[in-house]
Amino acid sequence: MTRLRLVRLITCLTFAALAAPTVDAQVQVDFPLSISNLPSYDRVNGLSLPFGPTITFGDGERLVVTPVITYRSQLGKIDPSLSVVGQLTSDSTLGITLTGARGTFTNDDWIRSNLLNSLVSFGLGHDSRNYFRADRGEARLTSALHLPIDVATIFAGVRTERDWSTGWRSGSNVGPLSILGRRDSVDGIQRPNPLINAGHITSVIAGGHAEYVGSSTSEMLDVFLEAAGKSPTGGSFQQLTINEAAAIPTYWRQRLEIGAHLVATTTSSFTPPQRYSYVGGSGSLATMDLLGLGGDHLYFVDALYVIPITEIDLPLLGNPYIAPHFASGAAAVGGFGRPVQNIGGRIGVSVFTMDYVVNPRTHQHDFGVGVSLRP
Repeated sequence: MTRLRLVRLITCLTFAALAAPTVDAQVQVDFPLSISNLPSYDRVNGLSLPFGPTITFGDGERLVVTPVITYRSQLGKIDPSLSVVGQLTSDSTLGITLTGARGTFTNDDWIRSNLLNSLVSFGLGHDSRNYFRADRGEARLTSALHLPIDVATIFAGVRTERDWSTGWRSGSNVGPLSILGRRDSVDGIQRPNPLINAGHITSVIAGGHAEYVGSSTSEMLDVFLEAAGKSPTGGSFQQLTINEAAAIPTYWRQRLEIGAHLVATTTSSFTPPQRYSYVGGSGSLATMDLLGLGGDHLYFVDALYVIPITEIDLPLLGNPYIAPHFASGAAAVGGFGRPVQNIGGRIGVSVFTMDYVVNPRTHQHDFGVGVSLRP
């Protein structure tokens, strides 16, 4: 997709939004501040600065149009994007979402949130994501489910994109600034970015999202299924991605915190590297090099049993806690490969943590001090 074709796509989406027959004449323009449009920082883009309004047509957010331009300091690029979200029914049960964007994409944002990954990338150089560049367009039909939880939605649609490599192995040799890890090419800001197969992917997509937050329990589940009929490798593939997180109360004020991520793919000989996911290093399997395992099959399970020390109550921070910690994961092409396990413990208070884990097979160990934003 050339730049001209991308501009045409965004223009068509804009006209489609403005032509919607169910929208009245009321228009509201806002510049909201939210997690989704905060600046971010990583080893490929450098500083990403998004800017754009949210334009609402009609009462009840029947149609919301969000045009955004994002400046990428390391790449020296300005990326355009457009999102159009419309409600097809008066009770907002059925909707449509159209998106078109040129941007930098990753399959590894399940490891850390954008905010935390930005802080760790700038401070330590430990960017826990691999990237590729793409022009991507999507159309989704969405439906809200009436279930006794906070959020339950499903969707089905189509996606088309044109991908190409970015980062050190595509010609760049000077990374952005980080306070530590500036010359570290294994875990730091100079870590190479994998090459992908340049070309087009056209696919049918479907999935869902569910959330529940109670007084002591929280759960989140994301499911995404892609069936690609065209890819740069010359064949089709189907890929399932599941992301899960939960905090479950047990005895007294103790709780079990679980996180899991699964990627499973059919016909691995046709899976392009831009659909690989990675695991390893700080944020997942700490005894490994950062993102040391990758492929079109991946699983990762992380469990903490949090035991608060109620005899101590620190001002503003609350009760410190101790937590036995277990993590297991693997990733490879064509299968999950040999699992890596980490066993250890955590001491924490509020969002601040100290962790020690060991690989019981290799006896490799890791000690780290950090921040955790787990549920």
